[in-house]
Amino acid sequence: AEQQVLTLSPRTFSPPDLNFEGQGFTGSCPPQCYPPDTVGDIGQDHYIQAVNLWDATSTGTHFTVYDKRTGDVLSGPTILDSLWTAGGDCEHGFAYPIVLHDQMANRWLLAEFAHPSLGNHLCVYVSRTDDPITGGWYLYDFPTPQFPDYPKFAVWPDAYYVSSNEGDPAVYALDRSRMLAGQPATFQRFTATRLGGFPFQALTPADMDGGALPPTGSPGLFVRHRDDEVHDAQPVAGTDFLDLFELHVDFATPANSTFTQVASIPVAEFESELCGLESYFCFPQPGTTTRLDPLREVVMWRLSYRNFGAHESLIGNFVADVDGGTADHGGIRWFELRRVCGGQWNLFQEGTWAPDAHHRWMGSIGMDGRGNIALGYSLSSTTVFPSIAYVGRLSSDPPGIRVRKQEAELRLSGAGCRRVTP
Repeated sequence: AEQQVLTLSPRTFSPPDLNFEGQGFTGSCPPQCYPPDTVGDIGQDHYIQAVNLWDATSTGTHFTVYDKRTGDVLSGPTILDSLWTAGGDCEHGFAYPIVLHDQMANRWLLAEFAHPSLGNHLCVYVSRTDDPITGGWYLYDFPTPQFPDYPKFAVWPDAYYVSSNEGDPAVYALDRSRMLAGQPATFQRFTATRLGGFPFQALTPADMDGGALPPTGSPGLFVRHRDDEVHDAQPVAGTDFLDLFELHVDFATPANSTFTQVASIPVAEFESELCGLESYFCFPQPGTTTRLDPLREVVMWRLSYRNFGAHESLIGNFVADVDGGTADHGGIRWFELRRVCGGQWNLFQEGTWAPDAHHRWMGSIGMDGRGNIALGYSLSSTTVFPSIAYVGRLSSDPPGIRVRKQEAELRLSGAGCRRVTP
């Protein structure tokens, strides 16, 4: 298999500590499933990866537990719903897995939704201990009023927050404290006003990183991007927006809970039309006429939150057409929002990563405790097979410059891939 490393500037990041092959995708899938929704998270001792196996006869998603220090497989692949021992509709899981490590409790959260033929259910597993292999799981079935498409979860001190595409963008707060204790848990649901333009719409919840908690009483945060030429009747030339929502949840007195849009933060103009506004088939790959879903509609999961004391940061990313017009050239718009001393959230910096003619999208962005940023993403073109790549920028770089410290790309052939260490 072909393997290359592309370095665009002097290396300032160290190579990965580990680089190992994850579990393979073995299910059948209609064309809109490309890529196959691989997710994972890391804890104190383990890395867990899950792969979406959605098809007409799916037995649910698979997950594998690895030793985070060696990459060795410790358990799996395991069908997630094989852990379900409580009866009911979640015995038959289906798709869209979630893996999150709750670092505040040193526990794991896994989730998927039940087979649609059984109704609308979010099936959630919370580990009883820090051991996801032998420690056991608490099981929660949260029935939803509509099909909870594209669910995304986040860890926050007062709740597990969830978003989904349910016609109107839906958000949920799950009672985290009771779930960690294995007690019966309730949830609360709200919806945001639907935008014009996209048929598929969902918000993205903020997920906490680092050891410093958000200020006491901080609400759950949700973000979406708004291309006003697509979504607004009267667009503002030269400016688009990030819409920010807050969910204040009160599980003791649900009537006190509120869900409110608190800001529309101006950002540099971006173009959301990639092969139109609805097509699942856009970005090319070698050797086939099948094109890949650009996922233009959402801020990519995770939306990462970190409290630095003097300020709080939210970092995220989404795909945009970086050439405009009919070029349909996918690149990644990344951003950092900051809030100082409990004030308002504002744009601190943003940039676009699209250094050549290849397509970059489906990013995953994170920031460490020193403010350095890493951005991983998918990459493909007519000459580059679907691949994984990453770049980064240092906290000492001037705000607003694009991510350009390093790019390492795994370029794959149809025969598979080999691991690459930059």
